[in-house]
Amino acid sequence: SYTLGQSDSVFIYSTKVIANSTFEDSLEVQLIVLKSMGQIGRHAEVISKGIEILMRLDFDVTDIPSKERLARTMISTQSMISKYDLDGIMDLCGKAVDKLSQVIMELLDTIVLSCYALGSQMLPMIACAIIQFSLEQGICRESAIAWASFGTFKIVIGGDYAAAKQMATVARAITTKHQTMNISKLLHVQNRADLFLCNTVDIWSTPPRVIATKLLKYHQDAMKNGPIDIHDAMFSLRQSCRFKLLGGGNLSLTLISTQDSLKLMAKHSSLNVKYAVLDSILLEELMGKSLDHLSLFDNCSINNINDLLLDAKSSKDNILLYTTYLYKMMVAFWRGDCDAAEKSSYEVLKVQPTASMPTIHLIYHTFFRGIVSFQQYRKSEGIERDRKLEEGKKVMNEMEKWTLNCSDVFENKWLLLRAEHFASINEDDLAEKSYTKSINASRDHGNIHELGLGYELFGNFHSSRGSWKNATHCYAQAHAFYNQWGANAVADRIVRDNPGLDLTSAIHEELKNINSSKRENEIT
Repeated sequence: SYTLGQSDSVFIYSTKVIANSTFEDSLEVQLIVLKSMGQIGRHAEVISKGIEILMRLDFDVTDIPSKERLARTMISTQSMISKYDLDGIMDLCGKAVDKLSQVIMELLDTIVLSCYALGSQMLPMIACAIIQFSLEQGICRESAIAWASFGTFKIVIGGDYAAAKQMATVARAITTKHQTMNISKLLHVQNRADLFLCNTVDIWSTPPRVIATKLLKYHQDAMKNGPIDIHDAMFSLRQSCRFKLLGGGNLSLTLISTQDSLKLMAKHSSLNVKYAVLDSILLEELMGKSLDHLSLFDNCSINNINDLLLDAKSSKDNILLYTTYLYKMMVAFWRGDCDAAEKSSYEVLKVQPTASMPTIHLIYHTFFRGIVSFQQYRKSEGIERDRKLEEGKKVMNEMEKWTLNCSDVFENKWLLLRAEHFASINEDDLAEKSYTKSINASRDHGNIHELGLGYELFGNFHSSRGSWKNATHCYAQAHAFYNQWGANAVADRIVRDNPGLDLTSAIHEELKNINSSKRENEIT
């Protein structure tokens, strides 16, 4: 029943088996129950029931650990890890693991996935428990995701990106080692570990569009496993579309893949549809198209993003609530409505998961919040004005740290925030240099969406200084690059927001230059 994805049957049959078995003999059945609950999104129950089982197995886990206890557990786990180099860890992969230990490891692995889904504070505790247990009993394939999780919390707790990459290397080495040992079901485990790493660790060193391609491959592999992996297949598909969209992929192509993905998710995973439809809503806003995405809901009361927000509140789905506020913020940002963007950003901060997992959402929310803070500073007064400047500076400094991890992803963002900061404090020469450097970095790294944004903000800068010729040039460039990205509605807003400038002529001239360059390239 579990293999076929028939969770109701699993719950009926398992109750009878558990009632007539000893605790130890029932562990495999209880594992299947937890996996079935995870498949249908009952993650809170997976965590609570999982902790009950672990406590009966004498694991030192308690609900919602204190910061002090979490820190002690992380330190003790790191101390155990430090006794081994990579070769030593690989040797433990060859150690025979008894049946009971294997089942316990799968239990821990299942709980980790639900902790991740809910952003639970229990995630680092469970990950540490897996690593400690595996170092004592032998490292089996299921432990790979725990090493990935441990690396993630190296970022969350200490901002140690190098250590996170090291743990990612260990996790991938574990799956590779077991692959050479011809372990069955490896593809399933390898996908999950890689899926976790792509969404939490790789985002700091790899461009989103590259990750999107990986995620699509994981989706295809997971689909081969049938119903048992359908949730992972739909999640990786959803994330692939999201990474393409937020990473500046061509919007026309992203729209096609997103719409196809929504239809597949509506068929196989209602849990993922509500999250994925937010990408469709953002695409609709960027492209100025009217899309039929909300008809996928059985609940006809959901007609727009605000209805989705109410649904998240009524169902107490905090992750959906967080994600919806984030998309409201991005919609407002691309509309040029800083007041609404700021308001939604504050809501994002209020409802973000307790365990603030690093995600692509965190990166783009931080980036847009920094820009909004500087823009709001320039039109505010009093104490609030100073607070907005400090918020913008805080984001700028954080983005500078992130740039050290991957200039392809973060350099142009940091330089643009720097430009906005200098513009805010009237350091005009430094602002112009930073805008120009950000634009060049966006062009060099192929971030066309942020190339358009850089030109738009540079245009705003020139406009505020009365430099109408330079402003017109920048807005025409922004219009061209937004259209190349596929964000026609954003390009149209540039013209609509600047009626006093002769943008029509400048845009036509820019198009002539683009076409001329294309012809020259074809000749050469």
